[in-house]
Amino acid sequence: MAPSRNPSLKSAEPPPPATTSKSSRPSSPKSSPTTPRPSSSIPSTASPPPSTATAKASCSPTRRPATTPPPPAAFLTCSNVWSVRRLVEAGADCIKILLYYTPFDKPEINEFKHAWIERIGDECRAHDIPFFLEFIGYDEAGADEKTAAYARKKPSIVAGIMQEFSKDRYGVDVLKVEVPIVMEFVEGTRAYKGASAYTRAEALSLFRSVGESTEKPFIYLSAGVSNPVFIETLELAAESGVAFNGVLCGRATWKDGIAIYAKNGPEAFRQWLETTGVENIQNVNKALEAATPWTSKIEAN
Repeated sequence: MAPSRNPSLKSAEPPPPATTSKSSRPSSPKSSPTTPRPSSSIPSTASPPPSTATAKASCSPTRRPATTPPPPAAFLTCSNVWSVRRLVEAGADCIKILLYYTPFDKPEINEFKHAWIERIGDECRAHDIPFFLEFIGYDEAGADEKTAAYARKKPSIVAGIMQEFSKDRYGVDVLKVEVPIVMEFVEGTRAYKGASAYTRAEALSLFRSVGESTEKPFIYLSAGVSNPVFIETLELAAESGVAFNGVLCGRATWKDGIAIYAKNGPEAFRQWLETTGVENIQNVNKALEAATPWTSKIEAN
C-alpha cells in the first residue's frame, strides 16, 4: 500500500510484484523472524530462504489537509479493495506502507494517521505477517523542504516519527526511515553545495542521537539521491556508529539509467544495468558492511 501526496483518494490496481524473501512475523518479541531481503540486503546472521512474490495495493491518505482531515470513508477507500488478508492470499509475504508524516502537524490530522496505522498493524498481527512502515517527513506549514532551514528541522522530524511508531500499539516490525540529515548541507562532504545546516561533527552526532529514538530494527531509504551521494551518506552513517540495519532503496541504484533508456533504447539500458547498474548495487552492498544485523535487536527485546 502506498499513500500519495495527492489529496484525491482512490483505489488502484496493484503494481507488478516485487521480489523479496519469504518471511514470517514474530509471534513474540523474543522470536526471530526472517526479514524480507530487499534489492540491497539487510544484514542478517541467518541465511535467506528462497524468494517469493510480494503483492502490493495502493491507497491515498491526504498528506496535509488544508483545513480539516478528510472524512473517515476516504481513508478506508483502499480497504474496499484490499486488506491484509487479501494481500496474503495474493502472495504477499510482508506488508509495506508509505506514510507522509510529521510529529508537528495538527493533532486532528495525525490522529487519523495513527488510527489508520493501528488498523493495519492489527491486521498484520492477526495474519502473522511482517509490517514495514516507511515515512517521508514534511514541513507542517508548507515551507520548502529543500532548504537549509528544513534540513535543520529534519532531525527532530525523523526522531519524532521513530519514537511515535515504535509504540507497540502500531505493531510495526521494521521502520523504513529517512536519514536524519540532508547531505548537501553537511560541511566537509563531497555532496556539500555551500549552504550549511550542520558541520560534519554535528551530522555524525545526529545520526547517533536520532538512531537512539527506537529499539526496533530500522533501515534507511535513499530518497532518490544519486548513487555517489547515497554511498557517502552510508559512509557517514558508518562513521557515526549508528546501529542501523540496512537499506531498502531503488532510485539510487537505477535512476541514472532512465536517460540511457530514453535516448538509446532498451538494449542500451540493459547494457547499462549489467555494468553501471551492477556497480551501483555493489557500492551499496560494500557500504552496508557497517550495518548491524536486525536479529540483534529482535533477540535483545
